[in-house]
Amino acid sequence: MHPLRLLLSFLVLALFATRATALIHHLEIREDTREAYFIENFGFDDNGFLNLTVTDFKADPPVDFKTDVVGFVIARTQQDAHRLIEENEPDSCLFNVHFDDPYAKKVRLESKNINFAFSIPQSASAFYNVYFTSCLGRTAAFSYNLDLVMSNPGPNYLSVGQSVEPTIYAFFFFVYVVLLVLWVFGYMRATSEKKKVFPIHYLMTLLLVLKMSALLFHALELHFLKSTGHAGGWGIVFYLLQFLKGTAMFLVIALIGTGWAFIKPFLSDRDKKIIMIVIPLQVIDNLALIYTEAEAPGSEGWITLQDIFRIVDIVCCIAVLVPVIWSIRHLKEASTIDGKGTNTSLAPLARAFAAPFSFSFSFSFSFSFSFSFSFSFSFSFSF
Repeated sequence: MHPLRLLLSFLVLALFATRATALIHHLEIREDTREAYFIENFGFDDNGFLNLTVTDFKADPPVDFKTDVVGFVIARTQQDAHRLIEENEPDSCLFNVHFDDPYAKKVRLESKNINFAFSIPQSASAFYNVYFTSCLGRTAAFSYNLDLVMSNPGPNYLSVGQSVEPTIYAFFFFVYVVLLVLWVFGYMRATSEKKKVFPIHYLMTLLLVLKMSALLFHALELHFLKSTGHAGGWGIVFYLLQFLKGTAMFLVIALIGTGWAFIKPFLSDRDKKIIMIVIPLQVIDNLALIYTEAEAPGSEGWITLQDIFRIVDIVCCIAVLVPVIWSIRHLKEASTIDGKGTNTSLAPLARAFAAPFSFSFSFSFSFSFSFSFSFSFSFSFSF
């Protein structure tokens, strides 16, 4: 297989990855009018530990803790996709739900400051989902500070299915080191009449370096998250590299799709417009990703940003395929006009680029948003 095709296929298949979070959260809710919402979940092993602390709880209009029912529900499931709120709509009061599970907990607020803790019994390992719920029967604005600590024995602050992720990311870091060496010394520096090094190859090398560096710092971040519950400065470096990698990836794909350098030495006005659309969208996309990864799902607007992230990714992936279609059409028309068939040989290369990209795009989205929701909690890796 052509080295360019091989590298493109591997890059596109591997570059769609998100991160996992450790479960030490400080969540600040301010004037939130939602009556029930999902806060966070965690895959507990036997003897895991959960500690929930609420401070400075306020409601407008005020609540009477003796008669009004407001608090938190902790329900366990075997799968992450099991969402209690959707199943019990339109009744948003989760305290009214009857749980057959003896390990489900209902934590009612009896004052503006509470602390609740419990240890996971033997044979009770599962996903434990934490929900806020209000049974006031009226609209109210809630404000409070929530400190939520979830850990497994060790202590291990990563969910059961995510405990191996530091090792996995470290392994793929070394895989990318090997790929980078093979790419640079096996192709970039190889002397052959059949091998031509174009400017796009240097950009692809930069993309490999960014991806490799992001994997390294992600492995370090997850290691410290697992052992201490805090990523420290490693998370900041990872977010920066992840942002640069995501933007560079779509820039490289868009440039290859236009045929820049190896088909034509310039970008047409139409190509420039596509790039000027994709790159700003990717900037927005990566900023939304950083926010959603840093915040707990209980944050107001978190679900909206997740939806934006998915939609923008779909738009960008479709947008970068448009220049490929234009390039294939242009090559066919040029070949018909000159009658020599010289440009026709480049059309399969463009199609070979579009095929793995289209497959990896559909595979990554269907796999991460469908199969990841159907796995048991002990296999809940971050896709």
